[in-house]
Amino acid sequence: MTSVGKVITITSRKGGVGKTTTLLNLAGCYSNLDKKIIILDFDLYTNSISASLNLEPQKNIFNLVDDISNNRFKEFTNYTTTYNNNISVLASPKDPRQASLINLKYIEQIINYAKYNFDVVLIDTSHVLMDLNSIIYDYSDTILNITSNDPIDLINTKSFINI
Repeated sequence: MTSVGKVITITSRKGGVGKTTTLLNLAGCYSNLDKKIIILDFDLYTNSISASLNLEPQKNIFNLVDDISNNRFKEFTNYTTTYNNNISVLASPKDPRQASLINLKYIEQIINYAKYNFDVVLIDTSHVLMDLNSIIYDYSDTILNITSNDPIDLINTKSFINI
């Protein structure tokens, strides 16, 4: 890869609207175009990407941040799990207690590692609007907000657009 990868974040203001499914379908489309894709599972408390793809990652985002912060980091792809020839995953922790320990100051660095190693970076986020999501939005080229026709979802989406 000679150029910087495109960062696409999939988000929503409500759970259960198909955010992860949309992301996985996008990954499949880009894979069919022979692009190298990394999925960053920043929906830290659900581990839905690994579960959906039936993956058993050896390392995850927590391990990556822990190694960066303790000067043990060597290579970004040491923390990813291969799904197929084109799709890799940086998994969220299985243990939600680890998710709470991830220092947000490393999020930009993780996204940069990803976009310099892959053609497309697909990021799954939590539906809860929190600091982590705000940081991710700032470093995204494209944000896809999945919305249902539920009145509360529509109101929350309007608030999201204001951000």
